[in-house]
Amino acid sequence: MADKMNIYIGATAMRTCLGNKAETLTAMHEGRCGLRYNDVFGMYAGVCDAEILDSYTRFESMLIEQINDVLKQSGISLSDDDVQLIISTTKGNVDLLAEDCDNIPRRAFIGESAKIISQYFGCKNVPVVVSNACISVVSAFVVARDMMISGRCRHFNV
Repeated sequence: MADKMNIYIGATAMRTCLGNKAETLTAMHEGRCGLRYNDVFGMYAGVCDAEILDSYTRFESMLIEQINDVLKQSGISLSDDDVQLIISTTKGNVDLLAEDCDNIPRRAFIGESAKIISQYFGCKNVPVVVSNACISVVSAFVVARDMMISGRCRHFNV
């Protein structure tokens, strides 16, 4: 049995259809909803607005924004040996599938976006991707915890 280890969340970031973390929490407190009726799909859906960075997709731009927020708060660098990036997503670049389902672009695959994000931040370690529908974030925390207990890394950006 592994020794007991305290694990702490040192920094957080969030992007939802209501905005960044502060905007989302304010909107939730005020009872506002980010869902809007979508005529194309005939249902209510949320859309995340994000500043799209040159040569990056919407998904990648949102990841870069959120990772930058966490890195600023924590003071760690993804180029350090003991820091691991774990990308947790339910959809990834799914919007790329709407363009042409017969010719799926490589960036529609989450692993490809993970490589691009890893290069952007100069990651020392290969990023880990966790995508298990609505439980992706919980699964990512379990992976991070197990990697910390094993001594593989000391810091994570999930």
